[in-house]
Amino acid sequence: MRPTWLTPICWIAALAFAGVAVRASWIDLRDNHPADAVADSRKDVALRAEARFGRLRPVLPPFGVVGYLAGKTGNPEADNQYYVLVQYALAPLIVHRSIDAMYVAANFPDSATLQQALRENPTLRLVWEDPRIRGVAVLQNTSPPDANAAPATQPAPPASPERRP
Repeated sequence: MRPTWLTPICWIAALAFAGVAVRASWIDLRDNHPADAVADSRKDVALRAEARFGRLRPVLPPFGVVGYLAGKTGNPEADNQYYVLVQYALAPLIVHRSIDAMYVAANFPDSATLQQALRENPTLRLVWEDPRIRGVAVLQNTSPPDANAAPATQPAPPASPERRP
């Protein structure tokens, strides 16, 4: 037969051990939460996007719509992620996935791919390429789709009675 005093001491010790274990686990989760790692990786991605595409901002107009042209990575999800990062880095500009705007932000893996894209799109001309990050550039559309339409980044010129569409 067990002594009667041993049972309450065992219960108290077991509860104290469980309490310490739960508190230690809670502190570990609080300090090393997986959401914090995800948030840190998102901050890293945002900082890398700012470093890669933020240098285009001084070359582009301060407001309006710019186009976006990029090399394909073969992964549609990655292509879309780059597009979203360019939108983030160039805010408050509106980035449209097209070359129909007066200015186009270009994102290619290197200068050779950028030059190939310029040969394939003769209406685009190179305005500025980042000297440190080759393939990131600003292009200008020399022939907007509608020659009578004003570019989205500038006000429309007054209509002339001599001009006929």
